[in-house]
Amino acid sequence: MAAACAVVLIGAAPAGAARPKQKPAAKCPPKHSFLMMAGTEAEVYLRPEGSGPFGFEAEEIFGCVYGHSRVYDLGAPSFGPSGPSGSGGIVPKALHGAIVAYEASGTRQVLVRNLRNGNVLYEVPTNEAAANSSLLRSESDGRGPAVSVVLKTDGSVAWINEFGLVVNKFGTVHPMEYEVHAVDKNGSRVLGSGTNVDPHSLALAGSTLYWTQDGSPMSTVLN
Repeated sequence: MAAACAVVLIGAAPAGAARPKQKPAAKCPPKHSFLMMAGTEAEVYLRPEGSGPFGFEAEEIFGCVYGHSRVYDLGAPSFGPSGPSGSGGIVPKALHGAIVAYEASGTRQVLVRNLRNGNVLYEVPTNEAAANSSLLRSESDGRGPAVSVVLKTDGSVAWINEFGLVVNKFGTVHPMEYEVHAVDKNGSRVLGSGTNVDPHSLALAGSTLYWTQDGSPMSTVLN
C-alpha cells in the first residue's frame, strides 16, 4: 500500500506548477493568399496588399520557409493591374529547397534568393555572362525572357532565354533565337545559342544539366 502511494506522489505535479508553453506553428502561406509554388521546404504565394492604382487591389508575391514566421517580399507580379507585363513586376520561375529563382520582367534579370535569410545570391541579366564572382550582381538589363529555369538547393541556376521575331521595314522576320546560360560558384557562362536550341529541353539531374540543340542531347556540370 505504501509503495502504491509513493508511485502516485512521484507522478503527481506540484500544485500551481507552470506548464511549458508551446508556440503555435508559423503559417506559410497565410490565409487569403494564392499559392504559386510549393516545395519540400518553402512556398511562394500571391497576396492582396491593399488598394493599388486606378482603384484596383494591389498584389505582392512573397516567399517563406515552412516553420518560419519570417516572409520575404519578392515584388509585384508582372500581370494584372499591380504589374502589367512588360512594365515591371516579377515572374517566379523555380523553387528548390529554400531557394527561389524569379525574373524581373521589366529589366529582364534572373534573381536567385534564399528564403531562409532573404539574401539575394545572384542577380544577372538574362543574356549576360557576368564576371566571375561568388555574388553576381548587375545593373544592366537583359535581353528577352527566361523561358526555362532550373535550380539547385545551393543557388546554382541555369536558364534558356529567347529573343528575336523582329520585323523590319521590308517585312523580314528573323527567327527566334535562344541562349543557354548557367551561373554557379565558378561564375556565369553561355553554354549554347542559336535558333536550333529547344527552349523547353532544359533539365537538371543532380549536378548534371541537360538540354537539346540541333536535335542532339547536350550536358554539362552545374557546380
